[in-house]
Amino acid sequence: FFFKQKTAYEIVSRDWSSDVCSSDLRVSAFPRSFLGKELGGFVLLAVLGIYFFPLASQSPFPVKQKLQYSLTDLKFKWRGPQNPSGDVVVVAFDDKSIASLGKWKSNRQTVALLMDSLIKLGAKNIALDILFSEPEPESQSRADRLLQATFKKYHSQLTLAWAFDSDGNKTLNLPLFSHEVPTQGFINATKDADGVIRRISYHFTDREGNHPSLALAAISQRLQRPSESLVSTSQSSINFYGPTGTLPTYSALDIILAVEDSSKNTIDLKNKTVFVGVTAMGEVDQVATPFESSVPGVEVQATIADRILSNTVPKEPLRLGWVLIMVLSFGLWAFGKRLSNSQLALMYGGALILFSGLDGLAFKLNYHFDTLLFYLNAFFLVLSTYAQRYLQDYRQKTFLRSAFSKYLPPDVVSTLVANPDALTLGGEKKEITILFCDIRQFTQISEKLEPAELNQLLNEVFTLLTEVIFQFQGTVDKYIGDAMMAFFGAPLNQPDHALRACQAALEMRNAIHKKTKEFK
Repeated sequence: FFFKQKTAYEIVSRDWSSDVCSSDLRVSAFPRSFLGKELGGFVLLAVLGIYFFPLASQSPFPVKQKLQYSLTDLKFKWRGPQNPSGDVVVVAFDDKSIASLGKWKSNRQTVALLMDSLIKLGAKNIALDILFSEPEPESQSRADRLLQATFKKYHSQLTLAWAFDSDGNKTLNLPLFSHEVPTQGFINATKDADGVIRRISYHFTDREGNHPSLALAAISQRLQRPSESLVSTSQSSINFYGPTGTLPTYSALDIILAVEDSSKNTIDLKNKTVFVGVTAMGEVDQVATPFESSVPGVEVQATIADRILSNTVPKEPLRLGWVLIMVLSFGLWAFGKRLSNSQLALMYGGALILFSGLDGLAFKLNYHFDTLLFYLNAFFLVLSTYAQRYLQDYRQKTFLRSAFSKYLPPDVVSTLVANPDALTLGGEKKEITILFCDIRQFTQISEKLEPAELNQLLNEVFTLLTEVIFQFQGTVDKYIGDAMMAFFGAPLNQPDHALRACQAALEMRNAIHKKTKEFK
């Protein structure tokens, strides 16, 4: 089969007989356009994808997950750090705070002092990314009562943290603390299979009801709005601002000293939402983000809160993304069918560059599409298109060799295979030279020989003469009894076709004369 755009040309008949081999190939052309059927298939696939893509996007296949993780991290690094709103800050028990004030776990009096200092510096509300789940030793019970009194005093401005394990078992603050502060939120963040945190759940539901995350609860308290009204989804990707330190961060020691010596105070926390946590090495579990492998968990909570407050929670239109990807993939496939290999490579390369730019721009504008499917589609479209063309080209070359090797010399067949466009379908009017020859006194010879002997003689004679025709790049048209017909100047152009025919005729005579004794 030859395939050329929408038309397929098929060899529909070839006549064979014992002594006649006709190379008169009758060719028919018929339209073969599958565009309508294929377009319908793509539309059906897109419609089904609108409903099933949200499930497909959570693919369990490890390779797909790793590629998705790498693509997401690459987008963050391409986008680079962004400036936070400034309304959410981090106050950290860092190395110098612990060295001066002692470990927060064994000195809750310091935590109470820090709460007082933050309120005095104008903090709007405070979220404690710290668990108080174990009582102090008996000698430190006064510190617990002091912290309890502080929580009671600022209960309308505080948010406490709690956690749960994989079985849903909760780790709560001591009752003397949790009873004083009604606003609380969980601090769990789900890690992906590679250990990196990229997504957050805003709610946790159990038999006791629906519980907000620490970040969501803190912003709900700040705005005096129900947590359900602040986010429109139960979970989303985390739109990190950047590496550690991108959010405004202050040392707990500096906060306390700023209140003690107000003349040297340069810290302004007026109307800020403050997240208090531990960043000292060895004192808290570090988490990995797309920007770096070790980030204090309090910074992740503060990042989420700042995104909620500034209304920049990532938008993830999964179904719209699926439809766009299917439309773009179909467009590439449809246009690619009509292009040469070099044009196809340029088109896919240009489309990849353009889509990558638009993908990065959308990510920068807070639209987190799952675009891995497009890149995979493009890759497999290129692979399948070139594979299809290779197989099609292979079939065409195989057909040409089988169709013409009996009538054309090998070098001419190779030329046709390398340049099939040299064949003009439907016929071509041109000047050629035709050579006819037959065996002298064939009737008398055939009467003296047995059929098998006659057949052997014809095979030997025609094999010899065919080799001579091929030597001068002629084309054997047919064998008719004891005659054969050949022509020169087609299918490839030969300006000296007449000379080639004459030279072939002389050489055919010489070859027969050399074989006369053997034939006798």
